[in-house]
Parts: sequence; structure tokens; C-alpha cells
Amino acid sequence: MNKTRMPKASPQPLPELSTELSPFAPLFRRHTSRDSMERYVTGLLSDLPHKTCDTIADVIAGTSIERLQHLLTDAAWDPLQLDEARVKRLLALHPVTDGILIFDDTGLPKQGSASVGVAPQYCGTLGKIGNCQVVVSAEFLADDPASSTPFHFPVSAQLFLPQSWTQDVGRRKQARVPAQISQQTKPEIALGLLDRARQWGVPIQAVVVDAGYGDNPNASREDLMTVKFATCVQWKAPSAVACLRRLRRPLPTGPSTAGVVSRASLALLLCTPSKS
Repeated sequence: MNKTRMPKASPQPLPELSTELSPFAPLFRRHTSRDSMERYVTGLLSDLPHKTCDTIADVIAGTSIERLQHLLTDAAWDPLQLDEARVKRLLALHPVTDGILIFDDTGLPKQGSASVGVAPQYCGTLGKIGNCQVVVSAEFLADDPASSTPFHFPVSAQLFLPQSWTQDVGRRKQARVPAQISQQTKPEIALGLLDRARQWGVPIQAVVVDAGYGDNPNASREDLMTVKFATCVQWKAPSAVACLRRLRRPLPTGPSTAGVVSRASLALLLCTPSKS
């Protein structure tokens, strides 16, 4: 069967992309890793329908599957340091005084059993239990006075590991799961992401979660009492703007009557769930 290939990108970096990537160059010790990162990001910016090391190497000149795989699996660089540098640069380029941190999890359907964290579990992408990975993510949203579109970017994310992975020593070793990674619930992962965002200087006025996170006893951690918690069962992008505006109102002095998050003493239902 003939394989349709897109024209290869130039082996020379795009000037604009080189400018954007230059602040992150010190995080990659070897120039080969820096070159591979530029080629990988170039591939991510292409209109390839499926972006993998194989498909990117097939259309982007100046790289190979082996080089891209080495970048993602064996090259010496710290993804958390890169995330931190990215977040701080975004905040420096677009200063904001406060905003909201939004927690959610995403299911990534998989066919096999070798991908780290893959297991039969609820997958929001499929709308049912299926073989998938689940990633807990934190996104930042803030008002942009100069635009009708809110300022928004991903802060960080972490893969959820089911017990079938955390308790299987052989499987962990084969997939090279670090020994310090232990069993954590999704709300516990979310709290860790909140701590990470605070350490990186993200100006968080409030946290928005769905009921699966809000109705959790771990949400009543004492050091979170200065953060407003909003629990939204379902909402769309326009509702996020309204939610941000409502979160700017002073906290009520009386107890919450929402009921949805009654187990978390600090949690208040500040956003009305969508019925649609």
C-alpha cells in the first residue's frame, strides 16, 4: 500500500520557534538534545493528524525516530524543570494578579498493556470503562482585560497509576517507573499539582474541580483554607468566564448549602452546574 507523505519541513529551524525555545536551552545539557527538541516541537506544530516519533520523523527533515525517542526516554533533562521554566515565562510575558486553577483528568484510550498506567478504568474520552491511561491536569485561567478571551495555559500534569501498576514490582521495573512513585488517588495528585503551582508562583485565587475531586475529605487540608474551592459538575468554556467573575466575590460567612461538597468544610459551591 502506498503511503501518503507530507512535504518535509526545512532542516533549518523556524526563526520564531528558535526565539521561543532559546530560554529553555540551558535545561538540555547536550546540543543534540536541544536540536531534537526543536525538531520535535516543529513536528508538534505541523498539521499531522497523529503526532508520534514515527510520524514526525517521517515528515520533518534533520531528525530520526531514534533521535526523537532518545529525547523522550533517555536524554538528560528534567520535565518538571522545563514545566516550571515554561510557566514562569508565560507569567512574565503576561502578568496577572490572580486567577483560578482548574483540575480535571483525561482518559487516553490504549490497545495494549505496556504503556505506563494503562488499565481497565473509567475513560472520559470513551464515556465508559475502557483500557486507557488517565492523566490528572492543572490548567490556569485568568481575566484578560485586553481581550474577550481569558488568559489560559496548562500548568502541569501527572499520570495516575492504578493499583495494578503500583503493586506490580516486575511491571514497574520493566516500564522504568521511578521507585519514589507511590499509590495516589486522583485528588491527592491534584493537591500535589496545587502545591507545585504555588511553588512556581502561579497567582491562585481559587480552585475549580468537579464533584469527584470536591467531595473528598483530603480537600480539607488546613493549608488550603486560604483558597476558595468551587465544584462544577459540568460546564463549558463560556461558563468558565462567569465562574471566574463569581469567584472574585467575597467568601460567604455562613456555611455552604450546596450539599455537593458537604464533606469538605472549606468547599463552597460558587459556580452553578450546567444542566445541559
